[in-house]
Amino acid sequence: MSPSVPVRRLAAVLTAGLIVLIPLSVGAVSSTQIAQAVPAVSVPSRWQSLREQALLYEAQAAQLDQLGLDQAAAARLWNRFGSDLSQVVKESALSPAWAQVLAQPNSREELLDWYSAYLQDHPDLSAQEVVRQVNMGLDRPFYQDTEELSLASGSSDTQMLVNKYHALPSSYVPKLVPLTGLGSGSLAPEAAEAFSAMVKAAKEDGISLRSKSAYRSYSTQKTIYNRNLSQYSQSFTDTFSARPGYSEHQTGLALDINSASMLDHFERTPAYAWLQEHCAQYGFILRYPEGKDAITGYRFEPWHYRYVGTEIAAVCMEEGLTLEEYFAAQPSGWGEAPAILWEGQALTLSSSPLCLEGDWYLPVEETALALGWTRTEESDLLSLTNGERQLECVSGQRCRVDGVTLRLTDPVLTLENHLYLSVSDLCSALGVDLQETEEGFVLTA
Repeated sequence: MSPSVPVRRLAAVLTAGLIVLIPLSVGAVSSTQIAQAVPAVSVPSRWQSLREQALLYEAQAAQLDQLGLDQAAAARLWNRFGSDLSQVVKESALSPAWAQVLAQPNSREELLDWYSAYLQDHPDLSAQEVVRQVNMGLDRPFYQDTEELSLASGSSDTQMLVNKYHALPSSYVPKLVPLTGLGSGSLAPEAAEAFSAMVKAAKEDGISLRSKSAYRSYSTQKTIYNRNLSQYSQSFTDTFSARPGYSEHQTGLALDINSASMLDHFERTPAYAWLQEHCAQYGFILRYPEGKDAITGYRFEPWHYRYVGTEIAAVCMEEGLTLEEYFAAQPSGWGEAPAILWEGQALTLSSSPLCLEGDWYLPVEETALALGWTRTEESDLLSLTNGERQLECVSGQRCRVDGVTLRLTDPVLTLENHLYLSVSDLCSALGVDLQETEEGFVLTA
């Protein structure tokens, strides 16, 4: 969670003495009665600012709706740009596709100029495809504007991406263990353990798997590449041989299984078929699939497998993704609301949280329902209960909880026809504790 977005805690509400007790008459209570029951006070300038922000968001969301963006996209854009969203809307009126690009969950703030240029050069591409291709680096030729990864020798990262845009330092050597009895070479410990388990499982199914080539040093890869380059043109060599520093073999997480040549037709063997079905269970993926050479820069290599861990491997193998495609599709986190955790589980809200004046606002009814509350009546007054506690509130007014009127630190706002409260005020109203962690907002009873 970004530290630049402060969240006032529930304790601040309590210690500030903002809970006011007033008499509560028996029977139904209208929104007018709630308003009259609260002593007249001057509206803080912050309240006025929040209301103005809410009105501005509503206006921008309405215009974005005309451009084909739903509430989730509008909220994401607001959380990314705030009051500057009006300028984005103006630009998007000239190019509706631009708003779609900016609203993609996986679009990255640091790549905005690249998205804009690529969209202009490829107006027929969808917004999703523009973002996907730029995220993978495909807006430029292979080996152009490359990045060297910052890794110390002896370290390892199973999620590192090494390809024709991301290189390893020439001095990088991971921690390695020999593949004794499993073929030639060595791998990083986690990859070696997974490969050993996979070999054992394959053997039980009558399949023999052995390492043909595993870790290669920078100098070894340099020798291999130069040897190939002496026989073929560089453009052809680059389709099957990695330049030194750009080889996955240097990571200690990749290996060639049973073969290293198309002449062997490994893709026609039972071993290949077994790997396609089972490799993800052990954290491996087919790194250079058939038909993906425009993305990976390499021809189909049915023997080349990379350890990435079981979670990523399952997604890549099930959805037919390369590692480049997997990482390109991941949400960037830019402008995304912190996760809301209840009893260890993340809440999924259809109405997106909004960041206003540095605080996150949540939909009152939907959040309460997700925590097990129910709505008690249909009227202009939102009335909810969890069987032990009663909550009533209306837009712009105070909330009443079991006969206690809470003078909130922030106003109740109406956004997208739903009542919203700041996360700290909402937790106070629902009687739950709030803790801000790296994982998100943790709510506990």
